[in-house]
Amino acid sequence: MGATISIFLDTRIQKSDNVYPVKIRATYERKRLYLGIERNRINNILNNSRLEKYRFDGSGNYSIDKDIFEKTLNPKVTGILKELQVVFKGIELEAQKIADSIEPFTLDAFKSQMSKKKNKNNLVFLQFDELISELKLSDRIGTAISYQCASTSLKKFTGDKDVPFEYFTKEKLEKYKIWMQSGEKPNSDTTIGIYMRALRALFNRSIEAGITTHYPFIKGKEGFKIPKGKGRKIALNKPELQKIFDFQLSKKHPNSFYLDMWKLMYLLGGPNPTDVCMLRESNIKNGFVYFFRQKTKRTSNEPKEIQVPYSNPVKLIIDKWKISDKKDPYLIPVIKDTMDATQRKATIAQFVKMINSTMKQVANHLKISQKTTTYVARHSIATQLLRSGASVKFIGDQLGHHDTKTTETYLDGFEDEQIREAFNLATKF
Repeated sequence: MGATISIFLDTRIQKSDNVYPVKIRATYERKRLYLGIERNRINNILNNSRLEKYRFDGSGNYSIDKDIFEKTLNPKVTGILKELQVVFKGIELEAQKIADSIEPFTLDAFKSQMSKKKNKNNLVFLQFDELISELKLSDRIGTAISYQCASTSLKKFTGDKDVPFEYFTKEKLEKYKIWMQSGEKPNSDTTIGIYMRALRALFNRSIEAGITTHYPFIKGKEGFKIPKGKGRKIALNKPELQKIFDFQLSKKHPNSFYLDMWKLMYLLGGPNPTDVCMLRESNIKNGFVYFFRQKTKRTSNEPKEIQVPYSNPVKLIIDKWKISDKKDPYLIPVIKDTMDATQRKATIAQFVKMINSTMKQVANHLKISQKTTTYVARHSIATQLLRSGASVKFIGDQLGHHDTKTTETYLDGFEDEQIREAFNLATKF
């Protein structure tokens, strides 16, 4: 039988600030080995997420409050501590894989493998790979994929070679932006912004790790300014929405479920498909549906709870499709509780693909020339809320935005008709 690896809080060593070191415990042939976990290894996973409050900035290896650690290990833990549990379990799983790969296994060989320092080389794509691996370990699959896309794009720009951080000067980033804007398939400002922010996050992480002191992004009036995406005019108007909501398919039709899911996303205020798939009975209370956006749950220390009326149309769709098997906690039959993050991500991606395919057929049948993707449903409800007189702040809260500037950018493409209507009213004497 091989070694057993577990995460362990060493309460024998209490630090001055009432925290204890978290260690990896290896058990083999009734002998045990305890290895500390480098502080930055965990801090780098927690950075830029709502888990940032659990960073450890004291001396020595990573340490944490005893009560918090014990709550984190509870199999029934939920919320933010569940996310911290995933981080610890990811490190435990990685160590177990290393132990399983050692043949023949000895505690000394395991210690030698685990004590290998992370690569501190001043190479951008090497550091990208390490960051992406850490994101996957903490089940942040979507972010890992986004960072991988950024890394791939940057590597094409550099000629498929690794480069030091000092390579990316302000001038070089300007050239990269122009390079992305040109070619047969130019990137939008939104995509450019996503890739640039990934690179900026890598710079911040590498500066903290002492890999580089170079920073080409804007500080005050100096440095490269990351472009912001512009709002796109992709929202459906009222007559088009009316056509879609009047259109019905029998429950036995293979596309019926996906048509209803598009309608549900609109009726719930444009949540991300993941948010819909994660809904449970407990999200429905006192005539409202309450939920947090999964996208911002990790990236905000104070995520906003979204509140949407549990209207009769919403209830009819949920009752029509909700899972009757109480063994699975989700209302909508898409993902299962037994899936890991990678399986869940792939399943939801297929779910979105089927909705978009269904809605394309529906649009063709109804002679709607505009796109009708899940993203259009989100823009469309935002547009209708705006035109009904709702404030930008209210719309931002419903969309899960944490800054009205984000909402204003999101709504940029919706205002032409508003301007015309306003001037028409102003000139009706």
